[in-house]
Amino acid sequence: MGYFPAPPKPAGRPGRQAFYGEKVHLQECFDYPDLFETVSCQVYGKTESIQVMSLTLLWRPIADYVLFVFAVTSKGLLF
Repeated sequence: MGYFPAPPKPAGRPGRQAFYGEKVHLQECFDYPDLFETVSCQVYGKTESIQVMSLTLLWRPIADYVLFVFAVTSKGLLF
């Protein structure tokens, strides 16, 4: 599970700025095929057309940003 960055805190609101925003279940990213772009790559000497999408999300175990790359290939879903 990753997180989008938190939106800015409204002015005049007391307290600390939130660090984590909306949750993103990584497996659910594959439910939005219109966000993927089709590219061709060479895998084991064979040219294959795959669909890829990347998201930069906050990852809680390291409390920092991680670039997640999602791919739909002939072998299945990868992230």
